[in-house]
Amino acid sequence: MLNKTIIENLETDTTDSFVGSADFTNIKEHKKSMLSIVNSDNSQSQFGAQQGIISLSEYKLYQSYPNPFNPVTRISYSIPQEGLVTLKVYDLLGKEVATLINEIIQPGNHFIDFNAANISSGVYFYRIQSGEFSDVKRMVVIK
Repeated sequence: MLNKTIIENLETDTTDSFVGSADFTNIKEHKKSMLSIVNSDNSQSQFGAQQGIISLSEYKLYQSYPNPFNPVTRISYSIPQEGLVTLKVYDLLGKEVATLINEIIQPGNHFIDFNAANISSGVYFYRIQSGEFSDVKRMVVIK
C-alpha cells in the first residue's frame, strides 16, 4: 500500500495531498514548510524545512518494496542525525544472512537495494541500528 503524503505550506496555509512512494526529490521546498507523512499503519512522521533544507525529526525504517519479491527489493530508512548505521538481514533462525550497511551515514532519507539471488525462498528479517534506535521488519523471498 502506498503512503498518503500531505504537504502543508505554513506560509500560505495550503494543503496538497497525493499518493506516492517515499521519494521526496520532486517536492518543492519552501522556507517555512512542514511535510507530514501518514504511513500505511496510520502513524505519522513529521519533517520540517528551514531555509530549504529538510530536517528529519525521527528515525524510521520503512517496509521493503516490493514484498514479497524476487530477487531484488528496496529498503528505505530515515536518519535524523549523523551516526553509525548497521542494516543486517537475518533468517528465521536468527542467523545473519547479509550486512547491507555498516558505516557512518549522514542525516536524510536513504535506501538500499537488497539482491536475494543467492539465498533460498523464505521469510527473512532486516534490522537497522543507529545509536539508541533499533527496528526490525519482515520480508519474503519468493523464487
